[in-house]
Amino acid sequence: MYSKVGSEEKCFGEFARYTSLNVLGMIGLSCYILADTFFVSKGLGTNGLVNIIFNILMLRLEGNTGVAAVFNSENDRRLQMIAVEGIRLYFTALPFAGFNIVISTYFTSTERAVPAHIVSLLRGIVLIVPMAFFMAYMWKIIGVWLAFPMTEAMVCLIGMRIFRVKR
Repeated sequence: MYSKVGSEEKCFGEFARYTSLNVLGMIGLSCYILADTFFVSKGLGTNGLVNIIFNILMLRLEGNTGVAAVFNSENDRRLQMIAVEGIRLYFTALPFAGFNIVISTYFTSTERAVPAHIVSLLRGIVLIVPMAFFMAYMWKIIGVWLAFPMTEAMVCLIGMRIFRVKR
């Protein structure tokens, strides 16, 4: 009986950790999209986008223990190591995400709604969900962190292909 209770608590603890790490990723992506929207609305366009990508990549290279520590109030060393490595992996998607946002905006502004919707749907639902399950199955927590970059990279290739064909 004791082992069952212990395993349930351990399972819940792992679930809570993974959930908090996923929340961190969602907050990062939301901040990125908010900043991108701000730059585009202020007329800075891709200059602002390149600027934010550069700054976030520099933050990524300098280390992100402070960012990860925000969600690690118990100062769990293992969780901190997972989060720091995960953030590094997660933010490798930024150049691809930036390209996908720009190409989707390009399709929209040139009155090509179907390609714009294809890029948006692939990024938001169609590829990310199966990719998250597949990557998690193949590489556990590392796969969860890499699901977003892999999805963005795939959508980037698809977006470039659509751009070349429909040009």
